This record gives sequence, C-alpha cells and structure tokens, in this order.
Amino acid sequence: MPPLYSGSADEWCYLGSPSKDPPFSFEFIIDNFEAEMHHTKAINKLESCEFSVKGFKFHILVVPEGLKNDDIYKKGHVGIFLASDNDKELNVTCNFTIADKVSKFTDVQFKSMYVWGFARFLTHGQCKEKLINGSLTVKAEVDVVDEKVMIQGKGKPSSLVSESSVSAKIFMDMEFTDFKIIC
Repeated sequence: MPPLYSGSADEWCYLGSPSKDPPFSFEFIIDNFEAEMHHTKAINKLESCEFSVKGFKFHILVVPEGLKNDDIYKKGHVGIFLASDNDKELNVTCNFTIADKVSKFTDVQFKSMYVWGFARFLTHGQCKEKLINGSLTVKAEVDVVDEKVMIQGKGKPSSLVSESSVSAKIFMDMEFTDFKIIC
C-alpha cells in the first residue's frame, strides 16, 4: 500500500483497493459419478461441505442429471453451481474446472443465500471422458471482490519519521513495546 499521508495538508483521505489475495481453491470429489448421472429422481443435487472465502461461507452444488422438459436443467447435462450461505450481498468471481473444461463468471452480485453457475457445464458423454477411476473432480477457485477502502485523517505530524528510525528508537529505548528483546 502506498503512503497514506504526504504530510503537506491539514486533512487527508486515501482511496484504494485492498491487497489482492489469490483466489481460494476448493475441490469437490464425487465417487461413482456415472451412477449419479442415471438417477431418475427429479433434480438430484449433490452438495459439497461448506468452505470459507475471506470469512464468507459457500458450497458447491452439482446437478448430475437435468429433467426432460426443463429449459434450464436439460436431460443429459451436468450442472455446476456455487451457492452462497451468507445473508450479506457479495460480489463474487469463480472459475470452475473439470479436467480441461473451464468456465468462469466474474463479479456476479450474490444476494442472500444465492446460487450461480452453469446448468449445462458438460454433456454426459463429455463428463464420462473426464472421470478418473469413476470419480468426478470439480475444482472451484473463488474470490469475493472487495470494495474500495477509504481511510481519512486530520492534522499534520510534526515531522515524517521513517519506519526504520521508529524501529531503531524502540530497540534502543526499550520503551512502549509489546515485547522485550533479550540478547
């Protein structure tokens, strides 16, 4: 982060983006997935355990077989979704990967307890080719898009002091520290 205050004003304000962490990655492995694709129930949803990204809770939903007459969940397709388990609205970016197939959504506004994804991620034929020993591995890389950060302050310091001289003063004076250095 750049310096917050140049020392040349009575009041100041800094607007910037928080540090950019890499997205959180999570894998959901479903054994014997080919059998799951042939269930004749209404929509069979397979849910991962809950995971946390920047303190917000999510889980993955996999729909192995759609319904015949449903325009969204087409029969013969596998759907992959990210579900928010939060009461707060969030902006979310997610990459879903199954073997070499990748689909992404960017900066989607998730409302409270929201679900977003791809109802036709793979056909059953494509999915069978990507199974490893009968298991389906869904990888999700999830990021909660932070809002801008604003920091403000008042007053001029008597002089700007470099960080290294502050550390040196603490070391030499051994006062106002939360620790003691013993040599």
